[in-house]
Amino acid sequence: MRLDDITGVRLRSVAYLTLPELAEERYVRYPVGHDVSMGIELGTEGGGRLTISWLTEGTDARVDVSWGGIEERFPSGSLTRLDATAWPEWADLLGRGVEHVQSVEGLKPLEAGRTQAGVRLGFTDGRSVTVALGEVTEEGRLEYSPDNLVVLFDRTIAQAYEHSLAEEPDA
Repeated sequence: MRLDDITGVRLRSVAYLTLPELAEERYVRYPVGHDVSMGIELGTEGGGRLTISWLTEGTDARVDVSWGGIEERFPSGSLTRLDATAWPEWADLLGRGVEHVQSVEGLKPLEAGRTQAGVRLGFTDGRSVTVALGEVTEEGRLEYSPDNLVVLFDRTIAQAYEHSLAEEPDA
């Protein structure tokens, strides 16, 4: 799927797809952003479902964006849907259209090159949401993780994290 295919879509609902033992708001919502173990399903006007999840192919980890649900990748019952539609971070974006979508590039963790480490959705009201590979640590910091996602609503936090994904590690 091309990221441009998302332009114009209006948001209707938001669900986080997570492991059953982490399916509580207290394990997901942090001041820095949301920590989502498996994926995000954005319901759209017209009944479509846009899924953003992590995907590992060989040594490459990347963010995958696709139409439809995530169920086909995971056995039935292995994931729990945590409805985040009414959470303040998402509630104000309901009914808003996606004005632009941008890939967030990052370094491949185990080999040379770049990968799609995230996506940034820009909405018609000027706000944006970044979904990227990563996790929130126990100390509340963002850290790269190839098999987890973070959802970032604060533009300054998102830009700093996006920059860290693209940096060469210190030798």
